[in-house]
Amino acid sequence: MADIEMHEANHPVVYLFRRQRADSCGHGFMRGGVGGEIAVAVHDSSQWRVGFRGIGTEVSTTRGLAGGYPADSARTGFIPGIDPFKRSPAEYAKLLRPVSELARMDGAQPQKALIPPRLLAPGDVYYTAWCGGGGYGDPLQRDPKRVAKDVQARLVSRERGRDTYGVVLNADGSVQEEATTAFRAQMRKARLAGAESPRLKTIQSRARLERPVHGVLWLAEAQGQQVLACGECGTAICPDQADYHDYVPAKLRAPASLGHETVRADWLAYREYFCPGCGVLLDVAFEQIN
Repeated sequence: MADIEMHEANHPVVYLFRRQRADSCGHGFMRGGVGGEIAVAVHDSSQWRVGFRGIGTEVSTTRGLAGGYPADSARTGFIPGIDPFKRSPAEYAKLLRPVSELARMDGAQPQKALIPPRLLAPGDVYYTAWCGGGGYGDPLQRDPKRVAKDVQARLVSRERGRDTYGVVLNADGSVQEEATTAFRAQMRKARLAGAESPRLKTIQSRARLERPVHGVLWLAEAQGQQVLACGECGTAICPDQADYHDYVPAKLRAPASLGHETVRADWLAYREYFCPGCGVLLDVAFEQIN
């Protein structure tokens, strides 16, 4: 990606900002990379033609794996006639807010994934935010020190570090290790307490683990048969050829609760699937609502 000065030298635009987008990643034991966002204003030209082609403006295209969450979706649009160069410093500062907030400003025109070329006039603002990467594994298993570094680097917000990763930080950003361990255990219990019962009955037995299959799922032996089991606690879940999603507790989660502000929350939610024994997150799927 060329630097901003090169773009401004070659095109009739001024960048209001270009930055990484905190919390836009797919959270997980290994989190995905964060996405980014830009806003540019037409400057020193009578017009500028711009088009856009992309995917992921309503549903993220970067799914999570093995209990990792998908990344936030993309967003793009225009704010015609706002002309940041004729505004007071206080009014100009409002245009430096996250793209998710710019899209709610008066006069904003959010767009779909495909924007046919259109002419923008001087002072018109074009904004876009793009997807991050999907996460892998349960966020509650991520090294707390890595989470602390992510918070310090502003890749993950402090709120998300606590509410999604279960990491309790001191005022100086260091990890409260005992409090983090206790809080994560509390979060796993809360997952199971608030979950829907599985559609089919889980094999209620301890399993002898044999080899990993996917994430924390292992191929194992229990009650004389091959099963899928949780590698964290050894709970046998289902026969090895069955769909484990039918045998484990699950619940819906709003994307905004993960800091995903651009997902179409009016019709899309995340369905979480948990180990019935220890509450570790096994999978996250998209589910249409309403």
